[in-house]
Amino acid sequence: MNEDTSNRHAKSYAFKARHPVRLTSVNTNKTSQANYKRPHRPRQFIDKLINSVQHQNVSHQLSVQVLNKTLKKTGANKTKQPLTSTTPLTNSSGWVTQKILAASSPSVIEAQVLLQCGLQPEQIEAARQLSEQSRKSIQAVVFSQNLIDEQLYFWVLAARLKLRHAAPGNFKALTSSHKKATCKRIGSLIACPVLDRANTIVWTVSPIGEQLKHLAHLIDQLPNNHRLYVVSSTYQRDLIIANEASLSRLVSSPKESAGLYISESQKKTLLAFSPLLLLMLNYANVFTLGYFLLAFLKAFTIAMGCMKLAAVFMRRKRNAANFPELATLPKNHELPTYSVLVPLYNEDLVCGQLVRALGQLDYPLEKLDIVFLLEQSDTKTFKALSKLKQQHMRIKVVPNGEPRTKPRALGVGLRYTRGQLITIYDAEDRPAPDQLKKAALCFLQADKRLACLQAALHVDHWHESWLVRQFSLEYAALFDVLLPWLSRHKLFFPLGGTSNHFRRDALEDVGGWDAYNVTEDADLAVRFARKGYFLQTLASSTYEEAPLTIKAWLNQRCRWHKGWMQTLMVHLREPKTLVKQLGTRNMLAFLIQMLGGILCLLGMPLMLSLAGMLYYLDDSSALNILENSLLYLGILSFTVGYLGAASSIFLGGLKRGIAVKAYDFLSIPLYWAITSLACYWALLEFLFRPHHWRKTTHGLSTKLVKI
Repeated sequence: MNEDTSNRHAKSYAFKARHPVRLTSVNTNKTSQANYKRPHRPRQFIDKLINSVQHQNVSHQLSVQVLNKTLKKTGANKTKQPLTSTTPLTNSSGWVTQKILAASSPSVIEAQVLLQCGLQPEQIEAARQLSEQSRKSIQAVVFSQNLIDEQLYFWVLAARLKLRHAAPGNFKALTSSHKKATCKRIGSLIACPVLDRANTIVWTVSPIGEQLKHLAHLIDQLPNNHRLYVVSSTYQRDLIIANEASLSRLVSSPKESAGLYISESQKKTLLAFSPLLLLMLNYANVFTLGYFLLAFLKAFTIAMGCMKLAAVFMRRKRNAANFPELATLPKNHELPTYSVLVPLYNEDLVCGQLVRALGQLDYPLEKLDIVFLLEQSDTKTFKALSKLKQQHMRIKVVPNGEPRTKPRALGVGLRYTRGQLITIYDAEDRPAPDQLKKAALCFLQADKRLACLQAALHVDHWHESWLVRQFSLEYAALFDVLLPWLSRHKLFFPLGGTSNHFRRDALEDVGGWDAYNVTEDADLAVRFARKGYFLQTLASSTYEEAPLTIKAWLNQRCRWHKGWMQTLMVHLREPKTLVKQLGTRNMLAFLIQMLGGILCLLGMPLMLSLAGMLYYLDDSSALNILENSLLYLGILSFTVGYLGAASSIFLGGLKRGIAVKAYDFLSIPLYWAITSLACYWALLEFLFRPHHWRKTTHGLSTKLVKI
């Protein structure tokens, strides 16, 4: 079929209405079937190529060569020159493309591309009529019927328009340094700014139907010396969503994002207090200032200890809202849709365990949507999950971008889900089978201001080592003693990083996850409280694997403490506004748990150092008074803090069936010491690598309890 014949067929079947022809009835005549040989299109080969480009970072030039071979085999390429995605525009303004668009209508160009991809005129006409009936584009019809491959279509379209083409996986989402770049839109046609492998901004389009009319005008709006690429509709949507997930909070609410390192008000405060601090150092004794600083830190220690003691000795009977009766659960068709987001990165070792655990969730499959969120470079996990996932589970590959964090992946995943309720599970999680039903019933019975339910996390291989045992007791004290007490009194508490069950409306109301905060859970908890929502604990357990080595434990704890520092930096930018939004009770709970927790860990070496310096002080009455006061305050703070920790781990261990022994109590200060070390490490990273995500390796324990 030469070029003139192609144009003639295109004009004929793009503009003339025929009798309705079904796609399944094309070439039903025996005579025509005998004379007609449909071009062989190795779809599996093309899919394999696309998969390799997306998940194995095959070079772009190689993909060009392979697709040219495919077009040659199929006979679909009628042009004399091979297709290429690296041929530049004739000039930067793209006037050649504009000339082509002016010479032909969108319908003619589409028909030419479809013919060049191997479709017959009868098939094009049938697809056109189905598109009119279903109100979908003709491309959506032929893609859904598997008549042609989506990547092949846009490859041919790019060649016909004399534009570059890019396969999935060639671009990255924008970063904070490119936040001013925004999408260009004319009508329904969108040009999306992304980064190429050289971190240079390029633009992508995916024109369909009447959008081709706007392409010439869109080219005029792009910056000089721009580079424009044609990509598939699916990849275009992925790139737009990846940009939104990375930059939406930083652009819309920069003061509420950890992407803004320090705000203008914080800079002014530091500048104002710096001279005052210098004056105090000049006219006051250094040790006197140290005493008052230590007194401040010890006050937080006492407050935290008193909170834990209150949680232990002021227990009440079970709250009906936290312990719902599943017998009152509505019928399956009345249950809300549930989306389960599972962000993963290099977790191929636990894929089997994870799929089994999520496959045991007792929830109607027609109401359940489980989405695994994978990074583009994570080929091992992708291959493992592709073999193991069940029918109601799907994989979503997150386009490359910075920062590579869990909340960025969750932000992408949220935009691909349909659930009224959202929950998060980590790679090592094994939730109780009835957890989703319990959470759904709680939301149905609770106030609309209930934004999130936090299930209890439990480490079931506590007998593996001393470190794992201390970690397990710490979790038991937190999730089985302290958080339920705070929940009953409707006080603020930071969420755990997993087994959070969200009401979708509330999650979207506060803006979703901040991609730049490495403890997105704690940040969300504060934003929920500031918006007037409250949190509650859920009487259901999720079993987890604790870090087995001190290095893995330090990596995880470093990330947690750094994220808390980020959260404090973000939400203390405007303290007056924060107090007004949180209220006095929640503000105190926020300061005691988050600010107090960080300051106590950072202040531990300082307290020990200044205590040793007491022997070298002058024998003055003022210093003696301060020394004695500090000594008594230190004894009181240590006693209250230690009793709070010991009593809470004893009660938590009792609830979890862990027999707390004498050496568990005696080694609490040692556990505090290595936690303080992790906190100082977190402080260094907060200053120099604030958005770096320290990965915790899973799948190493052999003593996990099966659910």
